[in-house]
Amino acid sequence: MALPVAAALIGRHLLRTGRLTRRGTPPPDPPGTADLAYLAGGTWRVVLSAVAALRQAGAVDAAGGTLTVAGPPPTARPALESAIYKAAREGWRWPVSLHAAVAPLTAPLPRRLRRAGWVVATPGGTGSPERGCLVWLTGLLAVAWWIGTLLLAFSYLDPRSGPASLFALATGALALPIWALGHVPERTTVGERLLRAARERHRHITPTTPDEAALSVALWGGSALWALDPDFARRYRVARTGGTRADGGAWSAGGSPDGGADSPSADGD
Repeated sequence: MALPVAAALIGRHLLRTGRLTRRGTPPPDPPGTADLAYLAGGTWRVVLSAVAALRQAGAVDAAGGTLTVAGPPPTARPALESAIYKAAREGWRWPVSLHAAVAPLTAPLPRRLRRAGWVVATPGGTGSPERGCLVWLTGLLAVAWWIGTLLLAFSYLDPRSGPASLFALATGALALPIWALGHVPERTTVGERLLRAARERHRHITPTTPDEAALSVALWGGSALWALDPDFARRYRVARTGGTRADGGAWSAGGSPDGGADSPSADGD
């Protein structure tokens, strides 16, 4: 029993520190705006950050949760912004991140940041293969825990079935790795450090350019967009905190990548 327990705890530590997922050359440190957006809230936040830049440039507006064209297309801007502008021009009514021109530009981010050792899994989405292995191991340990619990109960009912103290010790020893494996954060310690440093460095940012608007929303999510342009945020149906889909429209599920306890208030406090 000691071997799987030790393997589980060591695997969690390696996953949490990014040593299991790190491959090749890491992205630049400090990370770019899209990297920070993904660290903070996944693909949804990356898209919302680009939308904020387009809005600051006067290129897009919104109505009923759908992006509309409000000005000429952006020039000398990231490809993602051009793709989102194209979706707005076509009147795309589904989540912008699903548009054929947008999805291929956001898809490489999860793999790249996992290989950099910055994230363990997509925030609110799929995990890495390494995390999947630990999930299976957690399941096996949970089964062993339940078996130990049953044996412990039987030992009290019938002392001849085995020593209760041994079953209690074995069951208790399994509880720690099960809890630890069930609470592996989505960001690694390196990713947490990079995001925390960026938020501290730009905590009092007042966006006046598209790049600054994109960075503000990347770090703080929907609340930053409400502080920047509340009328647009309302028309685009972005909630201030939680329960939103970061590229517009209502999202009934909790745990949105947008907003949350780590976001400043919508009035910029």
